[in-house]
Amino acid sequence: MEIYLDHNATSLPDPEAIKLMANAYSDCYGNPSSIHKFGRKAKAQYLKAKDLIAQYFGLTSKELFFVSSATEALNWLLLHKPYKHIISSDLEHSAIYNTLKILEKKGTKVTFLHPGIKGAVSIEDVKSCLCLDTDCIILGAANSETGLIQETKEIGALAKSLNIPLYIDLVGLIGRGVFNADPNVTAYVFSSHKIHGPKGIAALIHKNPKDLNPLSYGGHQESGKKAGTENVPHALAFAYAFKTCFERNQDFDEISSKRDYFEALLAQELELDIIGKNLPRVSNTSHICFHDISGETLLQLLDTHHVYASHGSACSAGALEPSRILINMDLGFNKAKSSIRFSFSKFTTQQEIEHSVDVIINIIKEMKILISK
Repeated sequence: MEIYLDHNATSLPDPEAIKLMANAYSDCYGNPSSIHKFGRKAKAQYLKAKDLIAQYFGLTSKELFFVSSATEALNWLLLHKPYKHIISSDLEHSAIYNTLKILEKKGTKVTFLHPGIKGAVSIEDVKSCLCLDTDCIILGAANSETGLIQETKEIGALAKSLNIPLYIDLVGLIGRGVFNADPNVTAYVFSSHKIHGPKGIAALIHKNPKDLNPLSYGGHQESGKKAGTENVPHALAFAYAFKTCFERNQDFDEISSKRDYFEALLAQELELDIIGKNLPRVSNTSHICFHDISGETLLQLLDTHHVYASHGSACSAGALEPSRILINMDLGFNKAKSSIRFSFSKFTTQQEIEHSVDVIINIIKEMKILISK
């Protein structure tokens, strides 16, 4: 049995989304910029996909831009417009954190709030560093490594009152928890492959598209903001996956029950700490510190037993250092090195959970025996 527990890195594609995409390659292959019948058909389907997603934000296709990845969208927001002072946190995904570090080197003032063990910034944190030059706030709605949720409603109201753009990275929340669009947020970014859609497509929702400088130049696609032939099949599959997230809110309760069951079984047999256990978390994420165990060794042994998890963000895979997120949460080097992220989905079965728990327990007990010799 092969058990995939790394859905925060990339999710198992929904068969219906993939079927829709495959059919579109045959039935809707025209270039949306062409004026003939096949081009018009492709254009209509492309706009339909955009409108389907945009309606959940109370917007239209004119405020939604398809890009290749959430990283590209976040770079578009941050690098294609000058800023004086940006507020963020030191717990953000590397697509935000590393981009802000680059801007910092170029002269932009960046305040990295340090929420520590709370795992999320507060309205007081934001107020404490506001200044006359503050012209952007950017935060993640949920952390992809820990699953901890960042409440943004109060921050959005504050940003709106001060006319400061607020950008929210939705990747960690969409498909993992209940989401309601906030009219005070200027821009949202989210990705297809994290919600059981295809890789290679993501979305940027921007309420003031005139404020966006073009990402690329060439044709007139995406209202002249992003040149290049539109990817209709991926857009249709993405829209289907996105729509499904909102039609099956009961999935979140089912997934969180699976996660809690997984954690309870492990806690019966092992010494462990669950990161953020008593804090608001998304439904599918369990980040566990196993006492006195090398997380890297555990991952390798799990792989040989066909159970697949991760240290944290796949964008940091291969790094020899422990997770920046866990270190910045003040968990300490040893805890960070001993931690593993397990992330589930609606496709994860109880049998998979029980089998993976047995594998984890047996491996760790064997590791403990070897360490004690």
